[in-house]
Amino acid sequence: MARPKLTEKQLAILKWIAENGATTEYQLTKQKEIGISDFTAHQAPNLLVKKGLLKSEPKGKARTGKTIKTYQLTIEGLFEVLKETSVWGHIDNIISVNEQLLPEYFGLWKKFKEMKVDDVAAKLFTYTITKLQEGVPSFPKNIGNRKPTLRDWLPRMAIYPWDALNDKTLTEQETKAFLRVIIADERANKLYVDTLQWMIDSYRSAMQGYKYALKKYKEVKYLVDVAVQGFQHHNST
Repeated sequence: MARPKLTEKQLAILKWIAENGATTEYQLTKQKEIGISDFTAHQAPNLLVKKGLLKSEPKGKARTGKTIKTYQLTIEGLFEVLKETSVWGHIDNIISVNEQLLPEYFGLWKKFKEMKVDDVAAKLFTYTITKLQEGVPSFPKNIGNRKPTLRDWLPRMAIYPWDALNDKTLTEQETKAFLRVIIADERANKLYVDTLQWMIDSYRSAMQGYKYALKKYKEVKYLVDVAVQGFQHHNST
């Protein structure tokens, strides 16, 4: 997945919002660690909105009459932040702040910590981020009546440990520990089973499509063979 062109300041803004939550332009100018001017605070968030990495909502009016906007991450913005290895030391906080973006997975984080597999979950989630940088998989082609997006793939890849085990990112012991959470937690179990069922249904549908294509090919080939034989017979007489 091609990375949007980001300046150092734009990436710093995304990281700050990932760790601190929704913010306004004014709040951004007060963050010395970002080091941005009033002009950058006005321009950068709007450019990030255009790139689809932030979304904005009106919060009210300033005394000047200007609309005050709050900015928060989109799932694509969070994805860009998580590509940066430097932020993974703050992953617990990032997940807590952004739970609403991926509730079916981030909502499991307390359970992961409770069952002492949050380090395994972090490995698996890092693996997922790395794999998705290559682009969302081309199969399955649909989820319901639409194409699956990054938002669909992130939780489904992150709940499925087998590819990470095969690539030796996880050990067998870590995989078994992770599966115990899936068995123990109803939400994790639902996400895991729904993911597998989505794959099974998609492969079944694809298989039916290939069978139909093969059947039509054989029908057309038969008609062509009959026509050729008839032509050859006609010429021989």
